[in-house]
Amino acid sequence: SLSAARGNPAVTLYELHIKAIGRREAWTVYRRYSKFYDLRVQLQKRFPDHTLPPIPPKKLIGKEDPQFIEQRRGELEEFLNA
Repeated sequence: SLSAARGNPAVTLYELHIKAIGRREAWTVYRRYSKFYDLRVQLQKRFPDHTLPPIPPKKLIGKEDPQFIEQRRGELEEFLNA
């Protein structure tokens, strides 16, 4: 699952809860939006013939707005669950 966690007001971190199928271990990691963006770019390079789900676009102004963060969180969660 994915939730937004804020530490530094200038940076939004997204909290991911990861559990491997058939295993008991679970991990919690924190990632910035740029890491999701980089992941999609790398997947696109690795699998050029596959259609990948969209990822929210980059935004320079207003990215600290709580409503924007929640919308982006939802869209990133859709990307990860596709």
